[in-house]
Amino acid sequence: MLLVAAFTVCLSGCGDYLGEYRLEDVRLTNELPADALDGKFVPDGRQFFRVELSSDTSLYAAETGPGLYTDADFCPLSNPHRLIAFGPVASDEKAVEDYRRERELKPSGDGRYHYFVYLVPRSAPRKLISNSDDIIPAYNLTDANRDICVRFFVPGYNIIKSRSSTVKVPADRLSAAAAKA
Repeated sequence: MLLVAAFTVCLSGCGDYLGEYRLEDVRLTNELPADALDGKFVPDGRQFFRVELSSDTSLYAAETGPGLYTDADFCPLSNPHRLIAFGPVASDEKAVEDYRRERELKPSGDGRYHYFVYLVPRSAPRKLISNSDDIIPAYNLTDANRDICVRFFVPGYNIIKSRSSTVKVPADRLSAAAAKA
């Protein structure tokens, strides 16, 4: 009986799967929607790679209790804090979560849900946490010539965090977007 109870508790701590995604578009922009910031300060005049992803999954309907965020790193995704990422936000540039939206999130004309992630193109070395000795190395996406991997997640306050599939953003798509700007 004790084993059954322990197994039930373990299963209740499993995170939800947040869906499969595909890359739609990459562009460089000076605009960052307020709902992408989630209370974080970003200085004016910065540029961002806006990565558009689509899915059959509605993140509006997902259990996002503690918040919905983006992991980003050079592929393979091994250090989810390596690259600075904001979002996801819905294609109307509003929050995705049901408690932060005035209207329900609906699929686009293609029947898929579209989401934007904003990546900071370059960063100096930084600390993940201010009182840590660990340093996250500097990066520059415009000349790194490396693919980027992104995925959505809800923190694992219930033991295991919820995750989406990982999407690869090819280096040549980042280069092409930077060249157009």
